[in-house]
Amino acid sequence: MKELLEQFFVLALLLNKGDFTNQQHETKWIGNNPATVESVILAESRLGVKLPKSYIEFLKASDGLMDIGTSTSLEFLPVAKIGYLKDLDSELVEIWSENNKKYGKILAESILIGGLDQEQQLLLIPPSKSNKEWKYWLFASWIPGEMEFKSLEDYFREEIEYLKKETVNLEKPQPKPVIDFSLRDAVYALDWQNAYEISEKFIRGNKDYPYLGGHNNLYSIMLLCSYKLQKQNDFLIFIDEIKKNKPKQVIDVLEKYKTATINKSAFIHNIRYEFTPQKKPITLIEIESQIKSKRKDLLNAKRISEKISYQLYFLFEYGNLEDFIGIYENADRKALFPTDHLRAAIIYKYIKDLGKAKSAIKIYSEGFFGEVNAFEPYLDARLLEIIESK
Repeated sequence: MKELLEQFFVLALLLNKGDFTNQQHETKWIGNNPATVESVILAESRLGVKLPKSYIEFLKASDGLMDIGTSTSLEFLPVAKIGYLKDLDSELVEIWSENNKKYGKILAESILIGGLDQEQQLLLIPPSKSNKEWKYWLFASWIPGEMEFKSLEDYFREEIEYLKKETVNLEKPQPKPVIDFSLRDAVYALDWQNAYEISEKFIRGNKDYPYLGGHNNLYSIMLLCSYKLQKQNDFLIFIDEIKKNKPKQVIDVLEKYKTATINKSAFIHNIRYEFTPQKKPITLIEIESQIKSKRKDLLNAKRISEKISYQLYFLFEYGNLEDFIGIYENADRKALFPTDHLRAAIIYKYIKDLGKAKSAIKIYSEGFFGEVNAFEPYLDARLLEIIESK
């Protein structure tokens, strides 16, 4: 287990999404101190079980674990704080028990070891008459039901494979985000000259922003600015200069921007959402039925905003214009997912209500600043058209 964790830590530090210290980068270890034998015995006595070997091996290496900051990661609790799910999140157990008593019974007997008050939870499922081995179940807002692992080692192997894909061609940790709002202010003011100069400065300085999707977004901003300012030649010279001594992956990306510049395009990035009205759009009754059968976790009163976002997703994807607007306009806008506002902007543009479209973009760009790619609406031809309209 310790060797697996060491491999996991090296990749997590390379991706550099978590709030890691300089010491953690130097030691390549982000775990806690090992759990004491006494703390494990106390937890087993408190819970009335003998904890599984795979989990014990984890505790011998690290008593709990910080969240590494990716979309799939979670925080492992120290052994003194693990507990039965029915005690730590009784509403979730109650919801599943209402519709499937057998399933609810399993959850009531499960032990939460990670993900308390997070979007995903990792559970220990004790042995039963039908199954003599411990199971590891992962619950997440994007998984319909549980994802099962035979051991905690299998869970970390899965996470390692994810991190390997995220760190391809990375030889050193990604730069730590820089807190600087000058680029945001320039883009929000549609000040293309300053936006171009600031983006170039940060690329040359190998700096990044917490509200950007990496340097790729800086290239996208420079492309847009070069189009607005008719500075395509300047941008081409910059590309040829900056790609020297870059790895092939970066050079391939820069060649795409070079082609777009030569073709006098303003955009290389477009958000993927497309709204198409349907002759027989999905109904709210159908979505509710789907939630009750596949996403019972969304029936939890604490997850009302997630349920609304789930409804908005299907109404958008399957063309129900009226219900989408009705739910969106009556929802707590600040509690919705950021992407809900991008979808709303596209819906409002479709019905030619540019005022409400602008409002949705404003909530996305400023309301979730630092949490998402705040420039995404500005890097899409359809949404920038709304932003620039009078």
